Amino acid sequence: MPKKSKALVQEKKPTEGVKWSFAAGTNLLPNFGAKIERESKLRLNDFSKELRSFSIVDISGRNFGDEGLSFLAESLAYNQVAEEINFADNGITAEGIKAFDGILRSNISLKVLNLSGNNIGDEGAKVLCDILVDNSGIQKLQLNSTNIGDEGFSGLVEALLENKSLSSLYLKGPQPDEATSGPFCPPD
Repeated sequence: MPKKSKALVQEKKPTEGVKWSFAAGTNLLPNFGAKIERESKLRLNDFSKELRSFSIVDISGRNFGDEGLSFLAESLAYNQVAEEINFADNGITAEGIKAFDGILRSNISLKVLNLSGNNIGDEGAKVLCDILVDNSGIQKLQLNSTNIGDEGFSGLVEALLENKSLSSLYLKGPQPDEATSGPFCPPD
């Protein structure tokens, strides 16, 4: 009786592991964006806890936007030692300034606020004007390149007349027209 021959070729099993697809429009890392967002929120949360005790807060150029400012503003509400806050170039608009409203009204230790490079415009300037009337601590306000027009500029001039602590206002950018430029001091 002949012996059964052994198969010379063995069946190959598929290789297990990562499979890559390079087709156009394929997202190779579908959960990567969510992971980065989670990590960013965790870092922001950790930082917000630390933010409660800093006297100088410089978070310029982080582009955290209105949502990030709202989140950080809650932590700043507990910080009664912050004397200087720099939120320049962070994608903040008038909406973000509104979220920051309560903190700025009540914080009397804050002396310097830098919002330069944020697109707050006339609407954000109006919100700041309302805040400045009630705030007795801010001495220096930096609003360079914030897209504030004539209407916002006029409001800031009026707020300067009412606010006795604000001694420096920085407004580099488009120049106001002749109707709104003039002396900041009221006539005697």
